Amino acid sequence: MSRNQVRPPGLYGLPASFWALWAVTLVLAVGHFVAPLMSAWLSRDRGLDAATIGLVVAAFGGGGIVASLCGGYLADRFGGVRVVVAGQLASAGLLVALAQPVSTGTLAGLLFAYGATSLLPGPALSSLIGRLVPPALRERAYSLRMWAINCGYAIGPAFAGWLSTYSFALVFYLEAVLLLAVLLVMVPLLRSTVATAVATPTLVHAFAKVRHDGVLWAFTAIMTLYLTVYLQGTATLPIVMTDDGFSVPAYSTLLTINGALLCLLQIPMIRVVERLPKTLVMGSGVALTAVGYLVQVFATQWWHWALAVVLWTVGELGIFPVASTVIADIAPRSLEATYQGVHGLCWPVGRVLAAGLGGLALARFGAASLWWSCVAALCITVLALLVSRRAREKRETLGRAAAIG
Repeated sequence: MSRNQVRPPGLYGLPASFWALWAVTLVLAVGHFVAPLMSAWLSRDRGLDAATIGLVVAAFGGGGIVASLCGGYLADRFGGVRVVVAGQLASAGLLVALAQPVSTGTLAGLLFAYGATSLLPGPALSSLIGRLVPPALRERAYSLRMWAINCGYAIGPAFAGWLSTYSFALVFYLEAVLLLAVLLVMVPLLRSTVATAVATPTLVHAFAKVRHDGVLWAFTAIMTLYLTVYLQGTATLPIVMTDDGFSVPAYSTLLTINGALLCLLQIPMIRVVERLPKTLVMGSGVALTAVGYLVQVFATQWWHWALAVVLWTVGELGIFPVASTVIADIAPRSLEATYQGVHGLCWPVGRVLAAGLGGLALARFGAASLWWSCVAALCITVLALLVSRRAREKRETLGRAAAIG
């Protein structure tokens, strides 16, 4: 079946229910601005060293592992909207707690809990897109979802970086208010447009199915390696720039550049993502990211960092929408959120590895050695994508055929 044969009415050929999810994603992305500034906050306001910051931020990633493992199955079992509500309510309360003066150990515990609750809605929202959009339009839908996320990140961190010059506590309180506002305004819209969850196997049977899916785990491992490098942009880059004498707003401006470029280029990139093979899109993006980290090896001025950010920003344009599409294609209908959640492990595990290994490497070997290691890891990622291509593409073809019927 050609792409032109499956085109429901609506903007960009996508149904109204998708755009409801898109709106929720946009508002959540604007509001989630604590995580990108976490390392800068721990360094400036808490006075922690690079190694300790890495371990504390790793606690946030550890909570995300719990969210990925539980959030997907809970969404399949009880419905995505309920999971979104529970995650946002808990996150708002934890943000208020994080704004209080607490010990480093308590702080790590709170960040672990916040990582679990703030990332809980992710698998639900990702799988709902796969259910609502025909297979032929999934690349387009996931690209538009990434566009919403990137537009939000272009706005949120810039404003939060400015607000942090007065008080980081205000940043935590503001995010809590925005999360609650999402529930009041957007949840009624979601309830009226999103279908209920389909019948789901028991927890034991669900994870038995997942455990034996080699294609899923191989692809997740590849993405984890990529994200371990990609997330150095929020784990260690702000520490390096702070040590070099740059301010928090100077770093926040780089995040704004990243988000602004993604907002400008994500929609034009849709045609490329839809027409080229997935492995080619992802491999090219990872290679361009490697060039960006190579620039960071020699960076000494602000515009050097800006150039590096531009390079790995362009590199990521096709990677994340294609990755979400791959998982939607290979997932069984009854376990779509579970598969998205398991694949979503690459984010929290990547955060743990990025913060832990990145912080330790920076403290022991210095920034240049850290960036060279990132370049090497990205080269390995490209090779792994190529080696695993055949088995992955076979599953994608079978999954799309089953979804079409």
